[in-house]
Amino acid sequence: MHHSDLEDILKKASVVVAQACKINHHEGKQGGYLCIATSSGVIETVTLIGTVPEPAKAKKYFDYCQEKAIRLAHHRDHKSSWESKDAARECRGGAIRCKENILSFAGLPEHWDEAVVLTIGYLGPHRIISHADLENICRISSVNNHVHKLISACADETLRLRRTH
Repeated sequence: MHHSDLEDILKKASVVVAQACKINHHEGKQGGYLCIATSSGVIETVTLIGTVPEPAKAKKYFDYCQEKAIRLAHHRDHKSSWESKDAARECRGGAIRCKENILSFAGLPEHWDEAVVLTIGYLGPHRIISHADLENICRISSVNNHVHKLISACADETLRLRRTH
């Protein structure tokens, strides 16, 4: 992944995670870890977005975001880690396959983890997920309401930020 693409994703992630937390007040949750991996599952970066005050939870989210990405890479015909989730084995949703990479997030309830990565992939002029894939994954993971609410909130926030700068 090019440095400028990574910067773009991380900027979007910051806005998206902040808006997801603002919309739902997830039991005091204020962030999590974003993982970007190659389509074959090689981890390119894991970045803290927002804050995770409890060290035990931070470690758990750090591990989960990578597990989701790697698991999705192993299921080459899947678009979302939701398709291979297994609660008994702590395999959750929250990773999506994009054009060239896999985006994964852990730190919020799993429907919101999925909504976060879908919104990051879809927002802005450099979309890394198509509208058709967005809608398809929303159906698979039942996050349609979360995603559309989050996309709208982030678009409003982006416009507000542009006006003030």
